[in-house]
Amino acid sequence: MNPHSSASSRSSSRIATRCALLLLGAVALLAACTPPPVVYPSGIELLNTDVDAGAGWRYDYYVNHDQPCSESGEQTFMVGTRLTDDASQPAPLWAYLHGGGVGYYQDGAPMPNAVNKTQEPANRLKSHLKGGLADRVKESPAGFRMLAVSMCSHDTYAGFNSPDPGNDTPYEGEVGVPTTGGSSALAAIHFVEQRYATDDVVLAGGSAGSAGAMNVGYWMEQHGEKPTAIVADSGVVNAHFAATQSAIGPTLPDGTNNECYRSDEALAAIPARWDPAFQTLDAQHHLRLTSGQLTVPLMHVWNTNDSNQCGARLVDCQLPDGTTQVMGSTQCENRPIHDAIVALPASRHSVDFEVCVDKPGLNYPEDCDWHVPTQTNDVPNTRAAAGSPERDHNGFVMAWVEERVQATP
Repeated sequence: MNPHSSASSRSSSRIATRCALLLLGAVALLAACTPPPVVYPSGIELLNTDVDAGAGWRYDYYVNHDQPCSESGEQTFMVGTRLTDDASQPAPLWAYLHGGGVGYYQDGAPMPNAVNKTQEPANRLKSHLKGGLADRVKESPAGFRMLAVSMCSHDTYAGFNSPDPGNDTPYEGEVGVPTTGGSSALAAIHFVEQRYATDDVVLAGGSAGSAGAMNVGYWMEQHGEKPTAIVADSGVVNAHFAATQSAIGPTLPDGTNNECYRSDEALAAIPARWDPAFQTLDAQHHLRLTSGQLTVPLMHVWNTNDSNQCGARLVDCQLPDGTTQVMGSTQCENRPIHDAIVALPASRHSVDFEVCVDKPGLNYPEDCDWHVPTQTNDVPNTRAAAGSPERDHNGFVMAWVEERVQATP
């Protein structure tokens, strides 16, 4: 597997960490530690190009031979540019990190499966550069170039050539493939910056990619490469929410499955795959914001009764201040980051944007259930009054992004 990979880049990833183990409920985390120096791999190859003459766009599909997937293949990414694009002229970059859940290994087996741990084809990446908010990006007068990165480490984009406990897949003559979600995203961003004059980087993501955009944004800021803005839709790291669902157990009182539950083993194994800088209690996204570790302007988008966050089902929500309050499951997951953003000074330009976007045909108990609502332009945000800017949720998000790009010197 990966005959082009660099053994030196693999060995550089085995950095000893000196961090104390902490526990929060059933979630194993590490005490704060300094991120190791980032190493940008260079083994990138163009695999194919797709020209959409009618729309006026070109899509280049690349593979990074230095960044393996967890099970098979290598990390890929796609760059979208206008056919009229002049690489020498500065333009902003829209870098999208898509979702697909989060994974781990149990006794050498990929969990929950291997679907998001293998090399991603071009058509999957291209699908994330069209529809919904992506169409607004293409229409923007700011003239964005676009990037979609793969997630075949299934690590919430928090692996930076990091050891992967339990993964016994052979790699470079050893047993165990490192996790590369974050490092491959950074490599793709750098690749674009080296080939196109880039004056702004906007990180965007949905679901696991939402958490990933904040993870990669933090890493970039800590390494002197602060992005212009982050659009995070429907996904945060919140250990208190995990503890709330763990306390409920795998089965609800009515005997149905608790879809938001993860076992103690999973709650320990998932963060163990991340770089140590993301295994800490203070790595939760609301704390990154309040502590000043992440000062990038953030647009946090979330749906009131997100079907992927168990909707409006009432839970005894464990909150960061040690109290417990009864509230809907989705409200519970997003409450800490909501509170953090609301408390930030206006100069941080961050927005907590709660919407009500209902997915047609989704048989879910409540309205306002669309997971990653920026995927659609066709359903309005009914939480906002008719005629208000927020009603067109993607238009509202895009106006905020364009303001951030224009405000950057």
